[in-house]
Amino acid sequence: MLCGVLPGAATGLQVYADERKPNVGHFFMAIDPSAFRPLEEFKRDMDRLARELKDSPRAEGQPRIYVAGEKSYARMEKCRKDGIPLGPKVVENLKQIGTQLRVPWPGPQPLAQA
Repeated sequence: MLCGVLPGAATGLQVYADERKPNVGHFFMAIDPSAFRPLEEFKRDMDRLARELKDSPRAEGQPRIYVAGEKSYARMEKCRKDGIPLGPKVVENLKQIGTQLRVPWPGPQPLAQA
């Protein structure tokens, strides 16, 4: 409802009715927790919940439990350290655009993503 009906995008089977261009919508919401309760109390309870989740029994073969945002944060830190991996098609397209604009390819080859 919030991602399809509200913005006027397709819903259900209509999303991929046009094979050339999916008609998907998006919905974003920001909530100020301090509108509901003191911010420090909210943070305290969120920290407690995160600890409880992380201390829960893990699924078989899983080394740890992640809470929302942890994997994205780790990936962001890795990219800051090692660079952003680019697929071979992206690299080739960037090189072609650079050639057309007479912008030389900078330094070593970018990280290629398999």
